Amino acid sequence: MFLWKENFLFAGEALGEETEAVAALNAYQAKADELKAAVPDDQRVSLVRFLPGKIRPSPTNRSSA
Repeated sequence: MFLWKENFLFAGEALGEETEAVAALNAYQAKADELKAAVPDDQRVSLVRFLPGKIRPSPTNRSSA
Protein backbone atom coordinates (compact mmCIF):
# COMPACT_ATOMS: atom_id res chain seq x y z
CA MET A 1 0.00 0.00 0.00
CA PHE A 2 1.20 3.51 -0.75
CA LEU A 3 2.19 5.77 2.14
CA TRP A 4 -0.45 8.39 1.36
CA LYS A 5 -3.17 5.73 1.59
CA GLU A 6 -1.83 4.50 4.93
CA ASN A 7 -1.78 8.10 6.21
CA PHE A 8 -5.34 8.63 4.98
CA LEU A 9 -6.56 5.53 6.83
CA PHE A 10 -4.59 6.53 9.93
CA ALA A 11 -6.24 9.96 9.93
CA GLY A 12 -9.66 8.36 9.47
CA GLU A 13 -9.04 6.08 12.43
CA ALA A 14 -7.76 8.96 14.59
CA LEU A 15 -10.90 10.97 13.79
CA GLY A 16 -13.25 8.06 14.44
CA GLU A 17 -14.09 7.94 10.73
CA GLU A 18 -12.36 4.67 9.82
CA THR A 19 -15.36 3.25 7.96
CA GLU A 20 -15.72 6.44 5.92
CA ALA A 21 -11.99 6.52 5.15
CA VAL A 22 -12.06 2.93 3.88
CA ALA A 23 -15.14 3.70 1.78
CA ALA A 24 -13.47 6.79 0.30
CA LEU A 25 -10.33 4.83 -0.62
CA ASN A 26 -12.43 2.06 -2.16
CA ALA A 27 -14.33 4.62 -4.25
CA TYR A 28 -11.02 6.22 -5.30
CA GLN A 29 -9.61 2.82 -6.31
CA ALA A 30 -12.74 1.97 -8.30
CA LYS A 31 -12.41 5.24 -10.26
CA ALA A 32 -8.67 4.63 -10.79
CA ASP A 33 -9.38 1.11 -12.07
CA GLU A 34 -12.07 2.48 -14.38
CA LEU A 35 -9.68 5.06 -15.80
CA LYS A 36 -6.91 2.49 -16.20
CA ALA A 37 -9.25 0.23 -18.18
CA ALA A 38 -10.17 3.14 -20.47
CA VAL A 39 -6.55 4.06 -21.31
CA PRO A 40 -4.82 1.99 -24.03
CA ASP A 41 -1.87 -0.12 -22.85
CA ASP A 42 0.56 1.76 -25.10
CA GLN A 43 -0.57 5.20 -23.88
CA ARG A 44 2.10 7.31 -22.13
CA VAL A 45 1.14 9.64 -19.32
CA SER A 46 3.23 12.35 -17.64
CA LEU A 47 2.53 13.67 -14.17
CA VAL A 48 3.44 17.18 -13.12
CA ARG A 49 3.29 18.90 -9.76
CA PHE A 50 2.37 22.56 -9.66
CA LEU A 51 3.98 24.33 -6.73
CA PRO A 52 4.10 28.02 -5.88
CA GLY A 53 6.57 29.55 -8.30
CA LYS A 54 7.57 26.31 -10.06
CA ILE A 55 6.43 23.29 -11.99
CA ARG A 56 8.03 19.96 -11.17
CA PRO A 57 7.70 16.79 -13.28
CA SER A 58 7.30 13.58 -11.31
CA PRO A 59 10.06 10.98 -11.71
CA THR A 60 9.36 8.39 -14.39
CA ASN A 61 10.19 5.47 -12.13
CA ARG A 62 7.60 6.33 -9.51
CA SER A 63 3.95 5.37 -9.26
CA SER A 64 1.54 8.02 -8.00
CA ALA A 65 -1.36 5.68 -7.59
